[in-house]
Amino acid sequence: MIILGVDPGPDPGLMLHDTDNSAWTRPDSLADALRSKHDVLVYERYIVNSARGLSDTRAQQIALSQIGVLEDHAWKHGCRPVVQSASQIKAFWRPKRVKKMIPKEVYSTLTRHDKDAARHILHYMLCRGLIDGKDLLDD
Repeated sequence: MIILGVDPGPDPGLMLHDTDNSAWTRPDSLADALRSKHDVLVYERYIVNSARGLSDTRAQQIALSQIGVLEDHAWKHGCRPVVQSASQIKAFWRPKRVKKMIPKEVYSTLTRHDKDAARHILHYMLCRGLIDGKDLLDD
């Protein structure tokens, strides 16, 4: 199974994970990510926050537009969309746990948003029993 993880925003986090061969790759762009073969699309639920004020309006518009594109893509291509909360993911998937699950040569190249996209993939896998959570409890 191939899982696409997206952290929407002006500099979106993007990750692909092939569970059959444990390969992690980072697409060059959202367009490339959507052209890739994938079975599941996991992305962050984005909540418009008026407390951020007008300084963040453009970033919010970009994230919401990307979510619309993601939902349309999932519907048109029959891949399963999964929406997750950022706070829920970050609470469990601390940096040490994420680093443990992704090969060092890949992890070292990722932006913080790419790591967030990877967190969404990892959480999906944990919830679906594709990762043994007992191995993560010692962190």
